Amino acid sequence: MEKVFISLGSNLEAERCVREAVRRLGRVGKVLGISNVWRTEAIGGMGQDDYYNAVALVQTELGAREVKGVLRVIEGELGRKKGRDKWAARTIDLDIVLYGDRVIDEEGLRVPDPDIGQRGFLAMGIWELEPGLVMPGRGERIAEIARRLGGIKMVRLEGYTRGLRAEIAQGIESE
Repeated sequence: MEKVFISLGSNLEAERCVREAVRRLGRVGKVLGISNVWRTEAIGGMGQDDYYNAVALVQTELGAREVKGVLRVIEGELGRKKGRDKWAARTIDLDIVLYGDRVIDEEGLRVPDPDIGQRGFLAMGIWELEPGLVMPGRGERIAEIARRLGGIKMVRLEGYTRGLRAEIAQGIESE
């Protein structure tokens, strides 16, 4: 069994799409928890709505490529359309940010996700879920990365997060 940290992001129907994505993560494995959900400004997309961003922790027997495949299916079910614009608005974006203590650098799969060092919601989310974590392949503590990025503009969505955590506590069924 591996612990997998999965990022969630949405700025189209964000409240609904993040909730639905969390509900469907049971297909990957047992959902152990979710970080705070943060509202952040869209990167590169002038005039876009803000994003809802979070990190989920899932325990799974699936390999990294299998997890990625399940995440792409969930994105499709929630209306994600990928185009040429890397910064386009999206219903949901799901990515593996950490897969156990493994370092993976293959076509279409880089773990740990290189954005952990630039995106506060990723570092903070991982830190909230596993504060003592040491970054695989880098030896840097997630607490240090989170501290460095903690001042980046993010708004914690406390009520929304409480609702998601209540659903997780009741148990998300695998499909």
